[in-house]
Amino acid sequence: MKPAEANTLIIELGRLTGHQQTELELPKKVVPFFGLSGGGDISLNMRLSNGVLTSFRAIYRSNNKMWRIEFTDEIPEIRASVFPVVDGKRQRRSNYAASFTKLPAGSPSNYDLRLFPVGVEEYNTVMGKASAAGNKYRTKSTSLGHSRNCGWY
Repeated sequence: MKPAEANTLIIELGRLTGHQQTELELPKKVVPFFGLSGGGDISLNMRLSNGVLTSFRAIYRSNNKMWRIEFTDEIPEIRASVFPVVDGKRQRRSNYAASFTKLPAGSPSNYDLRLFPVGVEEYNTVMGKASAAGNKYRTKSTSLGHSRNCGWY
């Protein structure tokens, strides 16, 4: 199954990018899940874990040809902080994952968005389904040696 055909996508947040560290960079392999192509900004309508309907910008960065989703503090988990604190210092790498589930046509939003820590039951269930479907993927390591798991089903 290709990402465009999937109903659910999960991506570990890793190191959020952008000036405010609120942009989730999408691995090129999963961009078709959102139907993104070309360039320019696009609005993605999402229903959050607290039931709030909102829109987030999908931003195309021409300098590295990558799409990003710009999260805001409307997301309860972002507002509470998805970044661990070690010895009183906020870490730059998140231990959370984002799960996007497509909603039926005619719904007031396009996706259900859930954020949860890597390793909790919900993460293990969603990533397990992606793995069972043969669609678990690990991104290439960055210059800092970081990579992220993602998957779809």
